[in-house]
Amino acid sequence: MYTIGSIIAFDPLKVSRDYVDDIRGKIRSEFVVKCWESIRNKIVCILVHYIPNLADEVEKILHFIENIKVDCSPLRRMVTGVIEDVKKLNHLESSLSLMMSLKQRALEIEKLKVQLKNYEALEEEASRSFSTTHAEITKIKE
Repeated sequence: MYTIGSIIAFDPLKVSRDYVDDIRGKIRSEFVVKCWESIRNKIVCILVHYIPNLADEVEKILHFIENIKVDCSPLRRMVTGVIEDVKKLNHLESSLSLMMSLKQRALEIEKLKVQLKNYEALEEEASRSFSTTHAEITKIKE
């Protein structure tokens, strides 16, 4: 923009460049939003345990965005945060699962101990009954 006396004149090339830069900025922003929507849709559609498996694909998308000179650091932080949270959730869940299986094993062992005591009692009773029966048979034979 420049002035000729009191008249303000616009430089058409400058206006055009500003307009083009503005359009580029909008397109880049919309592109980043579309990329995020794509990533978000994949995250939403996949089972939680498998979200960390998307890390490589997400990294490729973010790298591509960065190559077109768009700052995707907020998007990178958000997606990385989601993936890290899911990794923590998976670790916590596996720890709980291990603890539950240990608790279940302990309960099974207790059940087996009770069954073993019952079998020992039955064995003792059978042994007494056998001894009594054997003694009676011996008396009958004599």
